[in-house]
Order: sequence, then C-alpha cells, then structure tokens
Amino acid sequence: MSSRLDSESLRDLACSGHLEWLETNGLGGWSSSTLSGMHTRRYHGLFVAALDPPVQRMVLLSRLDETIVQAEERVELGCAQFPGTVHPRGYEHLVAFEQDPFPCFTYEAAGVRLVKTIAALHDRNTVLIDYYVEQASRAFALELRPLLAGRDVHELRRLSRTDVRLQLRHAQFVGDTLQVLVPLVGELEIKVFAPRASFRDEPAWWHDFQYVEEQRRGYDFEEDLWTPGLVSIPAFSGDRFTVMVSLGSFPDVDPASLWQEERTRRETLVAPGIEPDSRVARMVRAADQFVVRRAPRSRTVIAGYPWFSDWGRDAMIALPGLCLVTGRHEDAREIFLTFLDHLSDGQEDLA
Repeated sequence: MSSRLDSESLRDLACSGHLEWLETNGLGGWSSSTLSGMHTRRYHGLFVAALDPPVQRMVLLSRLDETIVQAEERVELGCAQFPGTVHPRGYEHLVAFEQDPFPCFTYEAAGVRLVKTIAALHDRNTVLIDYYVEQASRAFALELRPLLAGRDVHELRRLSRTDVRLQLRHAQFVGDTLQVLVPLVGELEIKVFAPRASFRDEPAWWHDFQYVEEQRRGYDFEEDLWTPGLVSIPAFSGDRFTVMVSLGSFPDVDPASLWQEERTRRETLVAPGIEPDSRVARMVRAADQFVVRRAPRSRTVIAGYPWFSDWGRDAMIALPGLCLVTGRHEDAREIFLTFLDHLSDGQEDLA
C-alpha cells in the first residue's frame, strides 16, 4: 500500500506542516521537507549533497518555489514561516499526497491541476522534480524560483555573518534546456535544468526564513537564502517536464530514462513473491535508504536521518534487518569490511 493523505489533512497546517517526507540518494545526501512545503528544520532542503560520502553534507538548493501565472492572476504554491506570518500558503491548494514510491504532490489552483513528483537518484548527487499538468483550463506559465543556502547541514546562512557572496555566474541555453550555474563554496556548483524555459535575472537575498522545530529545540532558527532569479516555463494541459538539479558532472541522458531507472531499481529491491504494495515491501524500500556508499568504494550504514552519520555499534545492530533479511548479503559483507578497515585499538575510527 502507498502512503496517502487527503486534502482536508493537507490543508491543515498543524498536520501538513508537521508530517515530513524524505528521499535519499545512497551517498548520505537527501531531499526533504514537510508535506506543506514549509521547512521546519535546518536539515530540510530540496538538494542536500554529501561532498565526501556519506559526510560533509551541504544544504545547496534549499527550495524551488512554484507560482502558477495566468494573465494577472498569480498563485504561489510554496510555503514558508517568516516572523509573525506564514507566506505563501501553498498548502491551501494541496489536494493529494502519496508516496509510491516517490513523494507526489497534487495541487489545484487557477483552473490548473498540477502533479509534482520528487526523486533523489541512487548513487548520484542528482534530484529530479517532475511536473505533470493533469488539467488546465487555459495556457499558463509555471514560475520556479530557486532559493539557495550553500552551507553545512548543521549551520544556518545569515547574510550578516557570511563570507561567501552568492551571485549568478552564468546562464545559457543548451538545446531546449536552461542551465543556471551558481558557485556556492569554492568551485562547487549546482545546475538547474528546466526544459523549454526562459530565465529572468533577479539576484537577491531573501531574509528571515524561520524553522520552528529548531526554535522549539532552543537553537538558532532564522536563515537568509539567495535567489539568482526566476525560471519561467510555458505550460498547457497534458504537458510534462522535469527539472534536474545536479552537483558535478550532469548525467547526459533523457530525464524519462532516469525516472524509469530509479523506479526499476526500487522495485527490484523487493524479492519475487512479495506483494509490491505490501507493508513488507515498504519496509524493504525504507531499509534501502540507510545503506550508503562510503567514499571511495565501500559500503556503510547511516545511523539515522537527518543529522547522524555512520556508527559501528548502530550499524552492527541494524545489519540483520537492513541486509540479511532483505537478501543484501554482498552489501552486508562490504559493511563488515568497512568497519574492519577502520578499527583502531579495538574501536572504530571512521573520521
């Protein structure tokens, strides 16, 4: 069975702003937020990459906020907490959420029914965001505003404290794809690819995003994010397009093949004879998120998301359920070898 939530629950911020979703990439990185789209933790982000898998994790692309534009009407689908207010309130347009196997959000606004699906690709620092216009009463434009953090997952970006002034470096069309390259930390770049898109250069800092879970825990909870501008995509009923966010070498393949490759990989995790929609199948796919690559070629186990890395004690406790019961015996062997290679005076040392 898939995880589903109805529109009444989704439009209740006390519910959709509390429930969280998580996509992982097998490298220690992830994509995560609440169902409402409102980040409540410093660890939330659309594109979080591990620079030295599975550690040195960076929140690179924090958000990609959507706006439906029809003539003079603008409907924002994002959601964020600012001092004294929640804006925008895109969760009010959410009519469905399911995870089967990817997080999938359905919005209805301005005569448009828009389905957004998010996938973190396994063993790649790449996130796919698929948009399908299930219904539209007339043509419209979908505006996408990338908001970047460019910082360690445990930190927060404040303009008053930052030494790295993020700025648009380069934008160009390649075929029907817009590439926006933005330096974040040294030579680190992210690339946002939006088919049939145009780009409006509007570099600016957006201030005082608040993360309520951080505030509740007694930590710093405000952040400034940087945007290079707006990506605008003309859209009609029945259209489908994918935005790809990648770190380093971008995969030179068709997005549809990437989606199918990742879907097939997740399906093959489940042994033949197990009902693919069963609770057991869901647990097997969930277990997959904790088995990750440790650079350069070994395997390890993440102790928990979003802030833990790999610990020997936790890995050995979890190993039977993650790898033996699920038939991942070669992964279990590699995990044992990883920790054996890092023994020092009888204790692990993965530093």
